[in-house]
Amino acid sequence: MSDYADTLTDESISVLRARVSTLETENEQLRTALTPPVSPRRRGIGWSIASAVLVVVGLVTGVAGLVAVYAKTQLLTTDQFVGTFAPLADDPAVQDVLVDASLAAVNDAVDVPALTKDLMDGIRALDLPPRADSALTLLEGPAAQGTQSLIDATVNGIVRSDAFASTWENTLEVTHTQLLVALRGEDDAVLTINDGTLSVQLGPVVEQVRARLLDAGIGLADAIPIVDRAVPLLENASLEEVRTAYLLVDIVGTWLPWVSLLLLTAGVLCARRRRQAVAVTAAMTAATLVVLSVALALARTVLAISVSGAKTPMTPEAAQSLFDAASSNLSSMITALASLAVMVFLVAWLSGPASFPKRLRAAVTAAGVRTCGRLEARGLHMGRVGAWVSAHTSVIVTLVAVAGAGIIVLARPLSPAVIIWTFLGVAVIALGITFLPRPPESVPPHVFDTEEADA
Repeated sequence: MSDYADTLTDESISVLRARVSTLETENEQLRTALTPPVSPRRRGIGWSIASAVLVVVGLVTGVAGLVAVYAKTQLLTTDQFVGTFAPLADDPAVQDVLVDASLAAVNDAVDVPALTKDLMDGIRALDLPPRADSALTLLEGPAAQGTQSLIDATVNGIVRSDAFASTWENTLEVTHTQLLVALRGEDDAVLTINDGTLSVQLGPVVEQVRARLLDAGIGLADAIPIVDRAVPLLENASLEEVRTAYLLVDIVGTWLPWVSLLLLTAGVLCARRRRQAVAVTAAMTAATLVVLSVALALARTVLAISVSGAKTPMTPEAAQSLFDAASSNLSSMITALASLAVMVFLVAWLSGPASFPKRLRAAVTAAGVRTCGRLEARGLHMGRVGAWVSAHTSVIVTLVAVAGAGIIVLARPLSPAVIIWTFLGVAVIALGITFLPRPPESVPPHVFDTEEADA
């Protein structure tokens, strides 16, 4: 009897031990399943400070790089320079300045009243009758005025003619080429640098006006001498500053934008919350570009005010026309980059963990699922194509967004209409992919939902 009890006791103990071991194993499995995974250690505040510094420096260098790239491609390249300013030949304000400058050069070289008086004196030397002599005296003033009016009309006709556009374009090409030569310190016949002064020779300009007047039948233009006079443009320190700026633009215009891009990328990678860093960086980029655009508008106004108070043949209207021509492409670049920054911000924000984007994504997904189900019930679906699209929705939407950004960056001229239609096109395609009819079981539960990447 005791042996049986001992045996029974041993078996009970073994069973109990086995059951306890099983329960402990199951308990450990449950504890492991219910215990949330240990999140990776977040980066310290130092990473956030480094990220902010990198982003700010990247934005500053980005603005400088944008201006440098524009100056190098548009202002330091002769073909681009001519293409930028050649249309000004048809601008009335610029034409007025050119007419006044040309007339001033001709009138400084030729004294029309004196030439008219010499002509009349030569006729009087022929021993004319008194009445003829008196008539010459009466005609002397009107003849001088008529000649001057004829010169004025001829110069106006030349500058405002369609043929002048070609002359203006050639002049711009020569002037820009010679300006670059002067900034490099080389010798040239048109632009000269003497004692730290950059001067432009007026001889070729006056000679061209003289030839045009002779072709128009104005014989007095033959008396216009060859002018050997230079007009100073920049003197002493101003020239050295322009040379320094030219060298800086020529050097940094190539690599500074890439430095800015690397700094912004590094700032995002150093951030504790990278998606949030992308959104903040994009928003700051858009705001910076808006400030730059406002600065351009203020510079235009300041230029007009400074010209109106200066002793120069340039008028405020002509100065603004020149400024508009010089900054139009820069304004387009600013608009394109600002639009791209806004698109990046929207994508980062709408894919983030905030309450409104989550509700919006859930609503869009639910609407897509319902639509797909209704279309499937009517026998409309895309089969394997729909299933493939469902499996690659994120990739397709990303490619569509990149294509939209490329359109905005490359479109010239860039207008609000292009930006709006591009945004609408990207949105319609993305929604169309979501609502694409396919078997309901292939519809993912969260089409646009993505997990926050914090590292």
